[in-house]
Amino acid sequence: MQTAQIRAEVDRYVCAVWSWEAGQWGAEFLSETCRRGAEKAAYTEAIQRAVQRAAPLVMLGSAAYDHFYSTIGQRSHDEQEHADSLARSAYWSDPLLERATWLSVCHEFRESGFSNDACSTLPAPRPIQLSWDEFAPYLHAYVWPTQSANGSDVEIFVCSEVNGASDLPGAKELARASFLAAAGVAEDPELSGKIQGLAEKYRYVPAELSSVKRELEALLDSPAGRNRACSALARTAWFTGVAVRDCPGP
Repeated sequence: MQTAQIRAEVDRYVCAVWSWEAGQWGAEFLSETCRRGAEKAAYTEAIQRAVQRAAPLVMLGSAAYDHFYSTIGQRSHDEQEHADSLARSAYWSDPLLERATWLSVCHEFRESGFSNDACSTLPAPRPIQLSWDEFAPYLHAYVWPTQSANGSDVEIFVCSEVNGASDLPGAKELARASFLAAAGVAEDPELSGKIQGLAEKYRYVPAELSSVKRELEALLDSPAGRNRACSALARTAWFTGVAVRDCPGP
């Protein structure tokens, strides 16, 4: 099966979407919103499963989004075809998203008995195993409180570059895994509500930043926080290679 055919099938899930409220184009990557065209190839279902598997990793594709917004400019809402072309070009320009796509496609092809030359040479992610105590600082770095001065209002950033991750040692895969784990925590309504509650609690109350950090870390290390983070890690280990040995079993 030709690489161009696979890319064309993935492209069915990549498009540009016009926002009337913002008056500009946005990009949708690996989204059912974009899905179009007749499903006719034998490998279509395998590609669909691959897209669904890789979709949670789109949040790592900042380079693709930056590329799209730098090229789309002020194009009008009636230029759908050209905007879609720019979205697809932006998607495949991101090495991280391209690798995630191929890893997922190749997995589904092996499961379904299809083959592609690219799959035979695609290296698997390097396995990284560590304990929860070793992983926790990386997770904590993506649920990060900040304060402009001692005793001033506190803001809490989740999955932001405003964090201490850059100060931590280790492979970039650990940073990506912890970002995805923090996103998994933030997607849980109860945990997200508790994080928001802490933000509100300290918004107008002078506090030591260290005390806010302790409360956040206690929440993330609680059974609920750990279970949610571990679940996100397990869903994306095929891409990051990161596994926490003492995570709860499925």
